[in-house]
Amino acid sequence: MSYSSGRSCHHHLLLLFFFLLTSPATMTAAGDNDNNSDTTTAVIIPSASREEMVQLAGYGEEKLSTVLVTGSLVCHACSPPPPSSFSSSLDHQLHEWPIPGALVAVNCLSRGNQRRSTSVQTVTDEFGDFTIDLPSELHGIPAMDKTCCVKVLRMPKTSTCRPAYVQKHKALELSSVGNGIRNYSTGKIEFLHSASKPLQACSKTRHNIETEITM
Repeated sequence: MSYSSGRSCHHHLLLLFFFLLTSPATMTAAGDNDNNSDTTTAVIIPSASREEMVQLAGYGEEKLSTVLVTGSLVCHACSPPPPSSFSSSLDHQLHEWPIPGALVAVNCLSRGNQRRSTSVQTVTDEFGDFTIDLPSELHGIPAMDKTCCVKVLRMPKTSTCRPAYVQKHKALELSSVGNGIRNYSTGKIEFLHSASKPLQACSKTRHNIETEITM
């Protein structure tokens, strides 16, 4: 084979190779492979992980759950009745009224590599009640009734009530679950009027009355 004919054959092979590379079938197959690869890494995996996180933790792009903490502040006073011929010094009466305008907070301690405390505050209404809607980042805390508690931060300036017990924090109890809402309650947080007799006096009076009724 002459040099010129060998060179011509080599030229034809290059043209055929270039034609195959630029053919529509080859480009479509390559494009399909690229698209399939992109779809697998960019859409399916992130979408699955996000949905999993939302379902497990209860928060994400949409608010899927609500966690409420409710309770009330009351003040007690145990006092003797007005002097009369039908009463004795043992007939103490127990009075109770709400404490509006008190500042309360839910404190939650997050457990992990770094222990971190989060506080959410509110003020009691005219009936002494409070409701705190916890932010979504706290919804995933395990055993919330053991890691969160309610504390009274400040009493109204006009209040003459003080804590009835030494304990400064009130634990939470799970009261209801349903329709994506978890409700924790502290019940009544009790305070005692500064001029009140010990509550035991009223307890004894109430016990004596109940005993007389059952006899």
